Amino acid sequence: MSRKKLSLRRPSSLASTTPPAVPSASMYGVSGTGYPGAQHSTNRGYIYWPTLDPKRELTNPARREMARRLHALMAASGIPNRVLIGIRNLVIGIGLVPRAITADREWNRLATRYYENRSASALSFDVTGRFSGWEMQRRAYETRLKDGDAAIVYSKSASGRTMRKLYSGLVIGNATDVSDQSQWIDGVYLDALERPSVYRFLTEQGKRSRDIATADMQFLAKYPEPGSIRGEMILKHALNKIIDINEVHSSWMQQIKNSAMIGYYLAAPSTPAGSQNMPAEVMQRMFKNQLSDKTNAASQKVTIKTIMGHGNEIAEVPAGFDIKTLLDERPHPNQKDFMDEMIRDIAWGAGMSSDLLWNIYKLGGANTRYVLADAQTFVEVEQDSIVYGWLMRDYVQEVADAMATGALPMCQDPEWWQHGWTPPARQTVDFGRDGSIYLEEYSRGLITTDRYFALKGQDAREEFIAECDFAEFRREEMARRKLTEADFAYQRTATAPAPAQAPTQEEDPAEDPNQDPEDPNADPENDQKKNQD
Repeated sequence: MSRKKLSLRRPSSLASTTPPAVPSASMYGVSGTGYPGAQHSTNRGYIYWPTLDPKRELTNPARREMARRLHALMAASGIPNRVLIGIRNLVIGIGLVPRAITADREWNRLATRYYENRSASALSFDVTGRFSGWEMQRRAYETRLKDGDAAIVYSKSASGRTMRKLYSGLVIGNATDVSDQSQWIDGVYLDALERPSVYRFLTEQGKRSRDIATADMQFLAKYPEPGSIRGEMILKHALNKIIDINEVHSSWMQQIKNSAMIGYYLAAPSTPAGSQNMPAEVMQRMFKNQLSDKTNAASQKVTIKTIMGHGNEIAEVPAGFDIKTLLDERPHPNQKDFMDEMIRDIAWGAGMSSDLLWNIYKLGGANTRYVLADAQTFVEVEQDSIVYGWLMRDYVQEVADAMATGALPMCQDPEWWQHGWTPPARQTVDFGRDGSIYLEEYSRGLITTDRYFALKGQDAREEFIAECDFAEFRREEMARRKLTEADFAYQRTATAPAPAQAPTQEEDPAEDPNQDPEDPNADPENDQKKNQD
């Protein structure tokens, strides 16, 4: 029997001398990197983010849809109102006040007073006559937070004075009545350096539009990216969470109503359904014969309510059943904790602690001071954004137009535009403690006079001038009435401390005059013995 020689043939793919291909990212379903955050996982959902171009990340339709939802939620929920109004009150408060700081002191007083007088009247400040200068600060900042951005359009009155009109950023966008849309992005026309030069304002629900150059307006926005041309609403991250919270609260409310309507139930050891409780349909079947078009002695239709009684009285309990009170323990504490967690995420996403915006009652003294210190940083950053992004230009334009029309004299300082803004007083939970610290620092020269008064939302120059004016008035009025300082001695609640006396020659300056000579602690030998013991 002959043997056949077996030969093992290698497949052509294995016999090839070409080296195998390097595994590609698509073979493993990853994005070609070792970073876990960039790899796909079946344990997580797909993240959709269509573009990283900052100019096109937020489109105009998406902006308007989010604004529509937020406006509806503000009409139905207190959470977005508290976030927006709470942040607005902390940042703007009663308004930021300007002060001229040129070398011409008399002109500084006139310019500051002129701007404050113009801001105090809505008719002289706003084209529509709705908002004073201080109110427009609050409304402009709140609009920027709510809608993502806002715009102040400048014009002149018949006398040449500066006038303003506030617009929401929702009226800025690409229009349908023009064909040159290729060079416009979300209502903004960019020049060769990608600098906004013209904004397109929509009218008649986008059917018509008018273009306003940046020289005639001030655009208010907090740009999320270096290349962004529009702002984002502060609650962009919270819309779905607020909707979920409202729906959960609606369900809780319905449960509470049901529990209030059904105050008791009948329980038996065994029911046809095998449960301990008797639902409404079982009660209907049980009283079916009694409910069939029957009326009682008062000619009233017989119902379960009339059978079971009114108020706290039970007329009859069927044999074998027991009556029990319905105790609904919903919402569960775990559910309420989760709701607090969602509100905490909403507040922190807006830039502030939920303890400050929502429920500060859980904090203690030290924790409250930390939260306020953290919030103060956010407040100061936002105030700088408002000052440098709008108010500085507003003051300069108002003063320049006033000098041009003769409402203000010409400033003798060539740098007539120099000025500053005083923010509202800092938030504190212990004014006695904090005020004492500020006063101690001021008395030791650790903070300047300007800084000390600014902590209380005051202008040091104005306060000092007012004090000098009052001192002058006091002196003149006392002279007219022939009064002296002795006539006001009753106002002095404390006398000045007596000056310390220098030690006499008989006294040793190193000795303590209050030391008791009989005190054994004064003897060094006793101290030594005490240490040895």
